[in-house]
Amino acid sequence: MHHVRLHARAHFQNIILQKHIFVKLYSEIIQFVQIATLAPIPFILYPSPFILSKKLFYSSVMSNSYQHLDAVDSAILIALQEDASLSNVKLSEKVGLSPAATLSRVRNLEKNGIIEGYAIRVNQEKIGFGLLFFVSVQLSSHDVGLVEQFRISIRELPEVIECHFVTGGSDYLLKVAVKDRAALEDFLVKKLTPLPGVDRMQTSLVLNEVKKGTVLPVDGDQ
Repeated sequence: MHHVRLHARAHFQNIILQKHIFVKLYSEIIQFVQIATLAPIPFILYPSPFILSKKLFYSSVMSNSYQHLDAVDSAILIALQEDASLSNVKLSEKVGLSPAATLSRVRNLEKNGIIEGYAIRVNQEKIGFGLLFFVSVQLSSHDVGLVEQFRISIRELPEVIECHFVTGGSDYLLKVAVKDRAALEDFLVKKLTPLPGVDRMQTSLVLNEVKKGTVLPVDGDQ
């Protein structure tokens, strides 16, 4: 009987330990999501971790829900990604629909936020932007207020083409375009370094763009 009690106690302690680890992991995930989005996590996202299911977790944390695309929607997206200047008539010929049906599809993709906008591609070297580089930035703190100040400041720098919040040794990865080495030094020393929270930076100069594009490999009915 004593042996049975010891076994039951050990089993109970193991369950408590597993639950403690799960609670800690879940709390860290919630904290990461809050920092990434800079938005407070609503109370509904804090269900009892002992009854948390995969379905509830993903429906709670994943804010950008997947939207199903059929073959026609995919064809429209591929065509417009390759050439956003296509007229509706030309687009309808490519996807095999009537102009009215094609326009309706495009409007629906816009309404659902799948098509966020239309843009042109500019040859940066032909307009004088001869240097392209990436900067890894590590912040001194992950305080929500400090992070928000950094992001606001980054958005105001026209040289920054893209800014991504990333995992790994750094916090942010910036894609930057400038005209020459003097502009590169000016950006790093006078604009980026003084920003709130910047602790360390590492710059990588692009020697050759092996692949460049914005077309996503859309595949409908998958």
